[in-house]
Amino acid sequence: MPVTYFEDNPEIFAALVAAIAILGGLLGSIIGAKIQANGGRDQAAAAREAARIAAEAQHVAALWSARQVQTAEFIQKVNEIRLLSGLWYTQDADDTGLETAIRDAWQANGRKRTEVILIAPAGVVTAVRGVVEALDNLLRLDKRLGSMTYVFERVSLLLLSEDQEVSSKAHEVLGDMALLRNAAPGRMTSSSFSPARPEGELDAIRARILSVVQELPGMSQRHAYTASRSEGVRDLQSEKSQAENELDAREAVLIEAAREMLRSEDRVVPAPVPVQRRWWRRAA
Repeated sequence: MPVTYFEDNPEIFAALVAAIAILGGLLGSIIGAKIQANGGRDQAAAAREAARIAAEAQHVAALWSARQVQTAEFIQKVNEIRLLSGLWYTQDADDTGLETAIRDAWQANGRKRTEVILIAPAGVVTAVRGVVEALDNLLRLDKRLGSMTYVFERVSLLLLSEDQEVSSKAHEVLGDMALLRNAAPGRMTSSSFSPARPEGELDAIRARILSVVQELPGMSQRHAYTASRSEGVRDLQSEKSQAENELDAREAVLIEAAREMLRSEDRVVPAPVPVQRRWWRRAA
């Protein structure tokens, strides 16, 4: 088509220009709408990803916090029970309700132990069970050895009584208790040259203790029974020492497992905040 055609027909040229302008506008609108739509989808996807990351971070933070709190409280309660158990050596269980206090503390620790087991990894759970086993063994030894020690010390104080009869009976009881403490059925006495006392003789000693202790001021039937079961104290003292060492070792294992679980050795670095780009920058 010759160029002079549009010069000879200006109305057609004007119409063509108008049509091109309209088509260009429509095309620009379509492209702009598509860009906006793509940008909207990108923004929605970015928002969903940010929400997912935030939710996961919150879950991890909540789990970490729960593990830290529950494990720390479990260890604290173990130490509280251990301190209570040590009172067997200095307190009268009948007067102070010590046995009830220890039982209540043990039950509370059991609930805390269950919470730790539900949220902690296997290594921590195994360590927790080891601590509970060692603690139970120590409690058993403290109750028996502590009660014996308390009664022995209480009778010893009666040696200072101004009542000669009381002082004499206390001396008699302490002598019999010493025989039991240093000898047990089928074992050697404290002297390597003396054979173990026969069971019949030990029964006679126990019977004397049961009878005399109840006649002493401030002593109960329970005290008398405890005093009459004083044999094997030396062995119990050795077992208690071993039990304390075992509990210390297992608690150290638990603390190490807990520190690994909580990543205590890691450097704490703030998590980067995801940057959401504008849709027009994505489109570029």
